[in-house]
Amino acid sequence: MLNMVQSYATLERVASYGLSNTLPSADDIRQISLSDMLPSVTDELELKNELKTMVKRILRKYIPVFENVDVEWSISHQYSQQASYKSEIVSDLFFQALHREKGTLYKLKQVFDHTGVSKNIMECFNKAEELLVFSTEGLTLLNFMSLTEMDNISSVPLCLPNSKYERELYMDDVADRIIDSVFYSSNTKNVLHVASDKNSETGMYCICKLDIGGTMVYCNNTACTFGSWFHLECLEMDEADVPEGDWFCSEECKTYSNTNKTKKTRKTMNKFIDIQNLYVKRLLWRGLNDIARHDAVIENDGPRMIMHWKFDMVDFYNKHHPKYFIFGHRLLANIAGATSERMRHALLWERTVNVHGGKRKNVPKDLHCEHLNNEYKENSRKAGGQLTEKTVGRHSQMLGIGKILDRVFDEKVVSRPTPMRKHGKVDRTPDVLRMAGMLHHMELFQVKTGRFFKGFENFYIEGGIKNPKQFRQRMDKHMETLAKTREMKIDN
Repeated sequence: MLNMVQSYATLERVASYGLSNTLPSADDIRQISLSDMLPSVTDELELKNELKTMVKRILRKYIPVFENVDVEWSISHQYSQQASYKSEIVSDLFFQALHREKGTLYKLKQVFDHTGVSKNIMECFNKAEELLVFSTEGLTLLNFMSLTEMDNISSVPLCLPNSKYERELYMDDVADRIIDSVFYSSNTKNVLHVASDKNSETGMYCICKLDIGGTMVYCNNTACTFGSWFHLECLEMDEADVPEGDWFCSEECKTYSNTNKTKKTRKTMNKFIDIQNLYVKRLLWRGLNDIARHDAVIENDGPRMIMHWKFDMVDFYNKHHPKYFIFGHRLLANIAGATSERMRHALLWERTVNVHGGKRKNVPKDLHCEHLNNEYKENSRKAGGQLTEKTVGRHSQMLGIGKILDRVFDEKVVSRPTPMRKHGKVDRTPDVLRMAGMLHHMELFQVKTGRFFKGFENFYIEGGIKNPKQFRQRMDKHMETLAKTREMKIDN
């Protein structure tokens, strides 16, 4: 019996017939080049072009003078047609205190009624993503208005040409300038130039000095020398024992963090920089990247998704997310040659599912599985405990049973026919235009030194990888772990 709640399987849409299932040896894994797992100069150029396409779509959507300009609404790849096929199913910067100033995400959330976004982003991920996309579209318009000296969203941009072809070139040039104003290089060449020393970093995490795994808690002292991330089991703690705010592994770390807060104020530096400008540029950069990642998923564009993972590795390291750093390393290592040819093909082209068929209708497989889980839980709850064990068994094979149960109740119990409803997203177009008008006078994309948002007085942007040597050591260590695991499997 297929269990549609716990798991499911799909037939390949991109055939892998003839590809080898032979796994590489441990020595083959050790020979994988680090450069294959980090963003290259070519990757940065491709990301720039991808983000430029996202900007042009926004300009085409909101700027009236571009209504007849052609833009690329779908970024095609070699398996675009197969990605549109219906899958045959067989059975993944918001809040600080005082963020209420105009121009911050908190204020935009309040003014434009994104009430579904809460402090716990994990519980409202979709709503938070909607807020980020909304803010990104508004900030793109603000940046465009600043570059083209527009007084309002309806005025004519500076030096706007007349012909359709010239306007396409004009839009392309402005989109380039918008991306250049917010683009941050990962600067991974510093990592590649560091000499490899695979054995210099051992016991990076926890008091047990073992690898990441299980439920862990992070010490908020960024200079922690005891392990940074700690297993709850090693600390003899439960999840309920972890506080909502900052947690420190020791009094030493807590004291260090408190005494160093005053050293990080950078008040003198703030006189010579524009923190409001840095904030909105960083927010626009994050938002455009989020839109581009979503676009790659709905297109089932494997190479683009892998390229984004390479850039994410820098963030995972800089933001102290070792769990995701390891997951990303394993994925990129497998793509680079740490698994069989057929598995590499599947990791590129079979990571999404197209439930209903059609272009740009793909979703991540784990997300679809979560939808099935949620549907099952909700429908079981509505049944009020009246489902027998046999019915539950059948239930796990059925999709859309909640709609059927609701319809049966309405028609048979209360004798009321139930009309089918279409669920669509709220049209935020008027709000995006209103946001651009509301913030235009602040000239956020013009540099005016000394400005800052309350709650972000010390906001700054990190460029590239913080510690290239340590980053390389961790990458090498995790690659050696993969190689040793392969040796153990061969020996067994």
